[in-house]
Amino acid sequence: MIAQQNYKQDEYFCCSFRFFRVVYAINGHMHDGMRAWQQNRSIILANAHSLGHTINASIKKFGHTLRFIQPDQRYPDQAFAADSSLLFINDKGEKTALMSRMKYLERQGEVEHAREAARKAGFRFIEPDKCLREGSGDTIFDPSGSWAWVKERNPAPANN
Repeated sequence: MIAQQNYKQDEYFCCSFRFFRVVYAINGHMHDGMRAWQQNRSIILANAHSLGHTINASIKKFGHTLRFIQPDQRYPDQAFAADSSLLFINDKGEKTALMSRMKYLERQGEVEHAREAARKAGFRFIEPDKCLREGSGDTIFDPSGSWAWVKERNPAPANN
């Protein structure tokens, strides 16, 4: 577990759902998603776009900044860009990106894509070795801004 004291998170990476698709399964629950995608692609894509707009509007409503990065068609899950990194201002006031370490090859390229966007935006990087994690999805935030905890994922294969 990684802990960061006195952080401020007010920026998030996001990108359009232009290339979003469900074309692989890296854990058990994704098999159902692939079947649903094959049967209801247009409905799922419309729902994804709608949900994405709702989430982005909510983030903006709370005064946070969305950093839009260009999607890359090689990474269909990239629509969930918050998984690739955790952006925050550290206790020294530095723009910092805790880059994810994705377990599965299908997701690893999107981290490099986000790293380039963060580098261009002036972020410095934290990358603890061998710690499997997926950005904001593996982080618990203290609402006061005093602490954030980042969970390390179990390297064992998912069985659900």
